[in-house]
Amino acid sequence: LAASTTDKEKFRALAADSKAQLADAEASRDQEQTQLIEDLKESHRSAVAIVERQLGALQAQLQNKEQARQQLSDTSAATERRVQALREEATREREEKNRQKELLEASRVEQRAGKSSLEE
Repeated sequence: LAASTTDKEKFRALAADSKAQLADAEASRDQEQTQLIEDLKESHRSAVAIVERQLGALQAQLQNKEQARQQLSDTSAATERRVQALREEATREREEKNRQKELLEASRVEQRAGKSSLEE
């Protein structure tokens, strides 16, 4: 009986030691999981920050490209207006030149007619 009581106490002590080791292992595992979760959260925050910076850079590039496109569009429209104005000016100059030619020709015809009537 005494041996079995001693064996029981050894088994109880062994069981208590095993429970303590199990509790320590579980606590260690929980601490590691908590640290892993914190590390993952930090990695996520870091990744989000990187993506946000990249997004900001891309938005700035897009805005710059849109401004450049608008400037090109404005320049193109201004150039087209200038070309149209030059065409209109050239047309007016041709018309004026033709009108002056016609007046000169009419004046010559009148001069010839005047000479002809004087000669008669």
